[in-house]
This record gives sequence, C-alpha cells and structure tokens, in this order.
Amino acid sequence: MYFFLKVNIFIYFKKYMKYLDFKKKLIELPAFNLNDIRKVDPGFHKPQLTYWLDKGWVKPIVGGYYTFDDVQIDPILLYFIANKMVQPSYVSLESSLAYYQIIPERVYGVTSVTSKKTSRFESDWGLFSYRSLKPSLMFGYEVLRSSQGEIFLMASMEKTILDYLYLSNTGYKPIYNLRMKRPSHGQICQETMLIRRPRMMPPRASTGECPSTSFNSPYSLTGLALP
Repeated sequence: MYFFLKVNIFIYFKKYMKYLDFKKKLIELPAFNLNDIRKVDPGFHKPQLTYWLDKGWVKPIVGGYYTFDDVQIDPILLYFIANKMVQPSYVSLESSLAYYQIIPERVYGVTSVTSKKTSRFESDWGLFSYRSLKPSLMFGYEVLRSSQGEIFLMASMEKTILDYLYLSNTGYKPIYNLRMKRPSHGQICQETMLIRRPRMMPPRASTGECPSTSFNSPYSLTGLALP
C-alpha cells in the first residue's frame, strides 16, 4: 500500500514538473490553443491537456483556447482571444461601442466582424459572435496593447458606426435600436497604450491636444473586471 502511494506521488510530481516547464514556455501568451502548445512541444499529446484541466492547472475559455489557472479573465483578454479565434477579424459593433462608452450597457461576450462567414461560439464568458463583411471593408481598426501585454484589434469609433450601418442592411439590428449617449471630447481622446494606429481612414483635422483627464470605464485598459 505504501509502495503504491509513493508511486502515485512520484507520477503526480513528475506531471506537475512537466506542467511547470510547459508554463514557462507559454507564460508570455495570455491564452493558447493546442497548436500553440505543439509549437513549443511538438510531441505533446492532448490527454496531457485533459489531465491539466482535471487538476485545475489550466482553464478553458472558448473555441479551444485555454489560459493558466492564475490568469484573470477580463474583457481585454476576451478581445485578444476573439481576434485569434477567427482571422482576420477585429472587435466592433456592441463591444467597441461599450469600449468607447457610447452605450451604457455592459456587453457579455465579444462582437466582432470578419471577412469570413458569420459565426458564433458559446462560452461561460458570453457569446462570441462574428458578422461577415466584404474583404474590402476590413479597415478602420486600431492595434492596441493592454498593460498586461495583450494585443488586440479594435474598430475605431467611426468604423464601428460604419459597420453598424452596413450590417443593418443585411438583417443586423439597426443602430437606432441601441440606447446611446454622447461621449465627451475627453472620452474620445482618452490615452491608451496604442502601439500602432494604421491610417486606414482619411486623417481628421486636428482639434488640438486631448484633455489629460481620464475617465473610469469598465472596459478601460487597466483594472478590468468582468461584471
């Protein structure tokens, strides 16, 4: 009996050490899938991932993406995963309107647009939905980085409205059905950790420097928490 206990402890310790080694290799990725794992460990077998899930060392999110047990799942992480799950795509529609505080409601899940077919994925964190656009309309987004390092694509405020107007002609809910509020200049110009702002729309005339004051948003880049 004691012998078998020692064997089980040894096996558990060996598997845990393998998990820690794996975690070091993927620690820079806030979320990962099986392909990401096999890039650092080509011989990795899925039953090992199942074992880690059973032990609670990793947790599932949506669409075959996982994260480590000590990673906080917040809206920005969900934006990052939404971008990766369907490519090319960027966050738009209700999610970007909530991000810019144009609508007062919190959005559960993530709404995105893509040049691929319309699709949706259910998760414990809400619905991940993708609306199809023509490839020629995949412009007007920004590349943002959070303070934790997640990089994600977000429609600009103007492009969000354009996406709504275009999709309303294809059966998507009309934009006038949303409760909207007028953002202040400070809200529009809030400083974010922008790593690249591609000129995918004609530049607007300068109105001077943005105010230095920030605003509290449930979707700001720091201090995020799901409701």
